[in-house]
Amino acid sequence: MFAYFIVLVATLCATSAFGQQIKYYSGNYGGTMIQVGAGVSIVKVNQASFTGGGGITFNLGSMMTAAQPIVIEVCGLTLSNGAIMYFLGASSVAGNKPAYITVTGVTSNSGGIGLGNGIFPWYTRMIVKSCTYSIDSSAATFSLFTQYGATTPTCLLMGGLTLQKTVVRFHDQNISGSLRNGVYPTRFMNFICSDYSVWMFDRAKIGVSFAFHGHDPLITSNGVFLISNINAVCDRFCISFEIQVTVSDGGSFIVEDSTASADGHDLLFIRGPLTVTNGAFFHANGNYFITPRYAFSVLSGATTSGTNTLISFANNNLLGLPWSFGCSGNCRVQCNMLGQAQLSTVSQYQTAGLNSPSVAASCDVRTNCPAYTTGCYQALTASGGTSPNCCVCKPGGYGRYCLPVELPYIPEMCVATATVPMVTKTHILTQTESISTSASGRFNQNHDFVARTKTLTLTLTVAVTLTPRMTPSPS
Repeated sequence: MFAYFIVLVATLCATSAFGQQIKYYSGNYGGTMIQVGAGVSIVKVNQASFTGGGGITFNLGSMMTAAQPIVIEVCGLTLSNGAIMYFLGASSVAGNKPAYITVTGVTSNSGGIGLGNGIFPWYTRMIVKSCTYSIDSSAATFSLFTQYGATTPTCLLMGGLTLQKTVVRFHDQNISGSLRNGVYPTRFMNFICSDYSVWMFDRAKIGVSFAFHGHDPLITSNGVFLISNINAVCDRFCISFEIQVTVSDGGSFIVEDSTASADGHDLLFIRGPLTVTNGAFFHANGNYFITPRYAFSVLSGATTSGTNTLISFANNNLLGLPWSFGCSGNCRVQCNMLGQAQLSTVSQYQTAGLNSPSVAASCDVRTNCPAYTTGCYQALTASGGTSPNCCVCKPGGYGRYCLPVELPYIPEMCVATATVPMVTKTHILTQTESISTSASGRFNQNHDFVARTKTLTLTLTVAVTLTPRMTPSPS
């Protein structure tokens, strides 16, 4: 009996059942710009770093297919001195599977994250959590988005981004830096949020000259734009938009539960008109704003038109000059404080700078809620309730305001590991051969058989990608 032992060790480039590649990136890539595109469906970035003109570009428009969703997990990433992580859309996405993107633990030192150049695949879910940005120079030029206008100094840029049936949530972001003048950390250039999409920025700390800045955003077709639970100290405007802000066709623009101060400028500033139409909702609720100028300033005024359309301010505490604009149409205010003084009449609000509110009311001490006609999304609210459920929803209404789309939860996120995860699997294969032989080594007529066995041991060591677990957890 003879035995043969063969050991094979191989590191494989994994491929999915649909022929799509699975990519893994870890380590220091310097100034290399990695391009991820067609043929790749699953990507894991674990403890990677880029600098200079380097970074990583996820071309979702090229990656998407009709057969398989895209899964991207970024877990520990350093972007320095102009390095960028891009997520790029396409001009048409119908018929393709969505992308599931989780980003955790980004450290950006004058680098950034860019979303844009088209539409993300429908039903995409993108969660960006626990990231720290320091803007110390204008090195992050976002060269792929320069056609949409000035891009620096910025660390989060929406350039030519259209959201359709998509959720993007930035959670637990920390933005600061030594560069003080003209810094726009979160910037919107040619931005549209539509078709039951959500763009959400919550639980963040921001300490630069501007916090949110954009040009002519459009929130429409039941899309939701939500800034929630922000702590911002701004050298200039905290939330500012050039040209105009349009909220239409059931869209919602909400600023809630935030604390912010601005040094010498308006806190929420819109240069052009604020136009809210056809069942849309503009709402500022539960904010504590401190400014020597205006908390809310709209140079060209605000208007509403159409059924169930509403502009409202409720439960805000304002130190400084509260408003500087006229509001025509359905503009309602309730339970707002000017320092220690409660505002409760139309004349008091006019003295505070809000011209022509349609309804003004004091706090409801019984329910501790503003009226549902002031504090809720009108089309999907059945009635008012009591705190904390102040809005009682009709079917199809979700959450605190009875919005037409449910706000995203934070899924279970990744845990960074220092090395590539490896799986080893061993197979033992046995092959038996029967050979007729004689004692002399020659074949004889009696056909005496001697069995000879080969044992093959095959060991495969394979690098695998761990995809994110999407089980929701409370946010």
